[in-house]
Amino acid sequence: MLTILVMAYFVTMRVEMQAAHAYADAQRAKMVAQGAVAHGISLLRENIPDPAPISDSAGTARALNWAVNPGRLTVFDDRGRVDHIDLHTGAADISPDETRDPDVHSADLNEPLPGKDFPSIAMAFDETGAPDPAADIPPMRVKWVPMLEDPSQPASKENPITGRYAFWMDDESAKINFNVALGKPSRFDRDPQHFWEQYDLGLMTPLFTQGRGDVEYNSGSKDREWALGKLRSINLDVLMENPRQLDRDGLLGHAWLRGFSRYPEAILDFVNLEKKERLDWYHGNKFNLTFYSRAPEFNAFGR
Repeated sequence: MLTILVMAYFVTMRVEMQAAHAYADAQRAKMVAQGAVAHGISLLRENIPDPAPISDSAGTARALNWAVNPGRLTVFDDRGRVDHIDLHTGAADISPDETRDPDVHSADLNEPLPGKDFPSIAMAFDETGAPDPAADIPPMRVKWVPMLEDPSQPASKENPITGRYAFWMDDESAKINFNVALGKPSRFDRDPQHFWEQYDLGLMTPLFTQGRGDVEYNSGSKDREWALGKLRSINLDVLMENPRQLDRDGLLGHAWLRGFSRYPEAILDFVNLEKKERLDWYHGNKFNLTFYSRAPEFNAFGR
């Protein structure tokens, strides 16, 4: 009986120690990830110009403008001076082929996730500009940022690396939110508002209607008006070879009845293509799509 009790106690303590180590490792990983997010926020906060004080005039205010491109912040003034700030942890300067482990100095952020065949961010394209699943996945390598046990001292045997992170930032507000992009009518669509006649006449701002009344709030909602310049006027079908490949009315009806989709693959339910073609289209265009951006995030003053 004593032997059984000792063995049971030993097994229980061993499980408790493993659980404690796993919890501690999870907390360390969480702190490393939080440090990466803080690093990214500081890059934006330190480099995006603040708007001029309201007390300044056009003659005294410092003319600084900025724009976010994929992985890069561009700041420019009225004299033509341009500064580029990388929004990542640094381009890889050592080839992964030079080391036994290719991920020693840098990380490939476009590498497919475990169990997946498609890249995380962007696919390769063929000569016609269409996604090419058969082509090699384009790498996107950025440097690791090492985290030392004592950050104030150089790395050594006594001061080892305890963690590392790598990131690359993109501006979601520059992507198309498929939850709100209704799209303007084409010149060949049924157009009760005569949007293009308004547009050609230079009216401010041209109005258009969109949607089917049978799947919205009421039969009159099909006459709901939208204006050029609003998020609703953005055309999602520009990502299609043919606008009819997108079930625009179905997407709009889903948003009215069930609210906004909360995951990126939801767009696949409204793409009129065969299953394989839909997946190829999605993975080729997911870099251009978002489902939660509230763009435009910033006003003309950079706030």
